[in-house]
Amino acid sequence: MGENYFLKKQAKKYYNRYKVSDILEVVKEETGYLVQNYEININEKENNILNLELLHEEKKVCELNFELEIMENFERENNEFILRLNKNNEIEEVLNKKEMIDNIDNKLFQYLEKNIEYSGEVVDLAHLYKKQLENESELEFFMNTEGMSSYLFIDIFNKEYFETRETKIIKHVGNIVPGNAIPVEFKFKIKKLKEDELLLDFISDYSGMVSQTNIILAYKEYLGLPEYEKFEFYLDIKGQYTINTNENKLKKYNVLRKLCLGGRKYNRQIIIEGI
Repeated sequence: MGENYFLKKQAKKYYNRYKVSDILEVVKEETGYLVQNYEININEKENNILNLELLHEEKKVCELNFELEIMENFERENNEFILRLNKNNEIEEVLNKKEMIDNIDNKLFQYLEKNIEYSGEVVDLAHLYKKQLENESELEFFMNTEGMSSYLFIDIFNKEYFETRETKIIKHVGNIVPGNAIPVEFKFKIKKLKEDELLLDFISDYSGMVSQTNIILAYKEYLGLPEYEKFEFYLDIKGQYTINTNENKLKKYNVLRKLCLGGRKYNRQIIIEGI
């Protein structure tokens, strides 16, 4: 018989500091890329309330334009998130949205001074950024379904894992059909158990959750493409979580996501490691 392990949920599940590597490769006629290396600090203020701060960011992009540069400046002003998590370990609410909006308002004149020739664009981008913060649950939806935080806060606790059979967890994945999230089943197994570390290995499966035809039709509708037009789609996600079994804390995860939408392929790898 194979080994099994119950990963009991603890009040404090996170290390204080992680280093993060997030690499996105976009392949079409030409290859583009986005590389982000940074650290995050997580302070658990009280039960289900976290303070998450992004630190020491390094970002490289294949092609930088003015709009992206301004939006990056806005994001650097708002590098701290006070998060309320629900019982499923998902981000229920970002509690400091008003402070984030005030940060942009207070610095807007400085941005305008530095970019006088683009003042209209700066005002429009600031309005768009604040609107995204003001819209109910929009930031929470993004953080739960896309990027580093969507895998950091996945509910892998209070479950039993087996070497001989799979433990299934449902996660919603975003940034495929805009404004929607696709339910995906993650199938976990114990890869290795030694001393104070547990390695959880997982693969994804969305076939039983939502039909590929419906995904393609929704994306075609968003783009205004004819229903009969040929359109390639696939989604493959796999990765590993390393758990400190003495404290049941997440020590590291490594996620590789491959997505194909029409003629464009997106390969994204996210690695987060406690330091």
